[in-house]
Amino acid sequence: MKKYSLSSLCAVALLAGCAAYSPIPEGYTGPTATIRDSMRPLNRGANFFYLAKVDGNTIENSLGRTRAASSGQGFNMMYRIIERKVQAKPLVLTLVGRTAYAAPIMEIAMAAKMYSVDATIEFTPAPDRVYVVMGVLEEGKAEIWLQDRESGERVGKTVEPK
Repeated sequence: MKKYSLSSLCAVALLAGCAAYSPIPEGYTGPTATIRDSMRPLNRGANFFYLAKVDGNTIENSLGRTRAASSGQGFNMMYRIIERKVQAKPLVLTLVGRTAYAAPIMEIAMAAKMYSVDATIEFTPAPDRVYVVMGVLEEGKAEIWLQDRESGERVGKTVEPK
């Protein structure tokens, strides 16, 4: 009988819950754009900037995929940066930036250097364009935005929390 660690089972359960929603409905043939997550490596970790929700629905992201790939690897983080297609129509997107380390014990030890930020934006992607979730996470500064890969322009209008 094969044994699985608790973190492996949690990662699979987390991904299974996220994988149910696809930003492109089955059978959709209309225009699409691509949104790519990004990250900046740290010593045995990274700052991840990712698309977390589309129109309020949680989707798969690079932090979750990286955690699943890194499970059981000790202090080695196996980066998995993903991109996904979205419909080229008005969307409400939730962007998240988060510091993460390879092992949970590192996150406890580095608690003073764990940063996070999130923003909800309204945005209508142009067909066939690529957008990248970008950000900054450091002491005294936490920002996140969506950027057109080709022009470098920040896009979308921030939605104020209710």
